[in-house]
Amino acid sequence: MSESSLPSRLLAARLERRGRRAFRALRSPRALVARTRRAGGPAWSEVLAFPSEPIRGTVIIASTPRSGSSLLASGLRASGRCGAPDELFHARYLVKSAHSDGVPVIRAAGHVKMWMKRLTFNPHWEATLDLDPASIRPYLDLLVERRTTSNGVFALKVHWDQFEPVQHRFGVDESWFPQPVRWIHIRRLDTVAQAVSYERALQTNQWTSLGAVRAPVEEPVYCRERLLDTYRRVRSDAAAWSDYLAQRGIEPIEVVYEDLASDYEATMRRVLAELGESVEVIEPPQLARQADAVNNDWVRRLRLDVTDLDRGSDDEEHPVNAIVGVVALPTSGPRRNGFATQPPPKTSDG
Repeated sequence: MSESSLPSRLLAARLERRGRRAFRALRSPRALVARTRRAGGPAWSEVLAFPSEPIRGTVIIASTPRSGSSLLASGLRASGRCGAPDELFHARYLVKSAHSDGVPVIRAAGHVKMWMKRLTFNPHWEATLDLDPASIRPYLDLLVERRTTSNGVFALKVHWDQFEPVQHRFGVDESWFPQPVRWIHIRRLDTVAQAVSYERALQTNQWTSLGAVRAPVEEPVYCRERLLDTYRRVRSDAAAWSDYLAQRGIEPIEVVYEDLASDYEATMRRVLAELGESVEVIEPPQLARQADAVNNDWVRRLRLDVTDLDRGSDDEEHPVNAIVGVVALPTSGPRRNGFATQPPPKTSDG
């Protein structure tokens, strides 16, 4: 089959799968809705240990998809010292919180759009940013209350394509979170491999090695046009993060996915040290590498098809996917464990 016919194959396969879903829905619509609502996401009802100290800061992982952010986030969470970083601005997770906790509040237009997607059996129907702006702060307050570790640190991770819409629509930025904010900004040197991993995850719906294997959205099919589009998106989002952090005077601490994957323990100890935290034992990574022979073949074919792609080195003009970093915002009060304590209202000596 020729390369040019591949998009047609993908479209035909997608229509066939939607037809099968429609048939199952007609037989058992309640079961379809129940399966969709059980799809993954942060455990919104989960409450971490109540802080034994005043809330004293936020860790934000700024990332792009398939840059190693989940591996980094799982390591920070396992330390017990850096909150529970999850993609708390993912549109689907915002909707899950709206259903379970009442915030944020979905506007009428959002409900209509979700129902329209639902009627066409769109697998991503339960996602919308048509939210009441006044309900965003209560949503964040709830997260801070529930997902702060006992040492007073809250954390989240956010891809640029999640952060930019909520910043544009609702004005959200780092000032909305407990101060000071410590940024972790992760990059992947080999952006071709990153794009291949991202495109394959989009096609198969397999985003992590943890948990139950989901039914594939699509069987993975190599398509040069789609991979190039994904490659451009990865690099564009990475450059946008770099620009955002630079404009705000954030000087990042560098962490690279390839280093994290090859020497996980040393990299995690270094990141924790930069955050002013330490643990005796670094738990083994909970996530396994998902790349396999298919990924390697797609990388090889894409480099042969398009010869001017990056070769895994830094781009001097835009240091893509950029770099784990920490920003120390102006604060008053002494520093402790990498965070500045907030000036009392009365607190114990902590």
